[in-house]
Amino acid sequence: MDFYSLCDAATHLKMYPVFDVIHYTMMCLNVKEDVQKSDGDSIVPFPFSRQHPLALWFSSMLMCFASQIWLALLFNTPLAAVFNNPDSILIASAVWYVVNYTPADIAYKLLSFKLFKLIISCMKEVHRVYGIHAGVILAYKKYPSQYLLQVIAGILKGAEGEIMLSSARFIIGLFRPRESIFLFPDFVLKGSTVISVLFVLRAAHIIHIEHTIVFSCSIAVLIYLRISMMLLGTRDPFLPFENLICSVIFGGMWDALRRARAEPVNGAITSEAKLKKS
Repeated sequence: MDFYSLCDAATHLKMYPVFDVIHYTMMCLNVKEDVQKSDGDSIVPFPFSRQHPLALWFSSMLMCFASQIWLALLFNTPLAAVFNNPDSILIASAVWYVVNYTPADIAYKLLSFKLFKLIISCMKEVHRVYGIHAGVILAYKKYPSQYLLQVIAGILKGAEGEIMLSSARFIIGLFRPRESIFLFPDFVLKGSTVISVLFVLRAAHIIHIEHTIVFSCSIAVLIYLRISMMLLGTRDPFLPFENLICSVIFGGMWDALRRARAEPVNGAITSEAKLKKS
């Protein structure tokens, strides 16, 4: 099988039910990890999952179906349509129950094992790229000339859980406004933005690259970065570019020059520092 055949095969994977179950699992794990931290800080004898199962379920469902909720708000469609598919809700609820209520937290401990978490994280990246592409195409069909809207739709599909996390935490009483994804954007949000832009440029015929190559390379890059971050502990790969952009465009270079002028050089004090002292 040659490279183009592999690329073509990567664009024809079926998301339902395996990859959708992986997505539900990752979203429920995110909520479970937040709950575990709150249980560790609490002196209540019973865990949160036993005291507030309804809040935990609703928070998990918000995470599982975040992309449908965001797109319904973006395109002004009825929110009730998000929950029109009872099979998806049943599957997501079953995953939520297994993650939170197996005896001795066996399922959670197994899924938290590094090897299993690495596998499901890589599969989640495949699901993410499919979601980004679906969001871009949906917006392109509705608004073919609104490129910014198409990029936003792709981001909402790719980083759905990260954007919804603050709302999910609010429901379970763990609202942390200073940890908002918009204040501290993570690798997922940045990667989803870049891939959304690529898909929009490809759909608008601004870049002339085969769709299968863009699609499969996006999957490969996200999986590679995810593996390197989980196994090697590498930092956010977008940070060097952010630092460069902030230095050049957003005044970072001028701040550095101002600090350099105010600092002593070889024991001497600059004239500006002398004026400040006087």
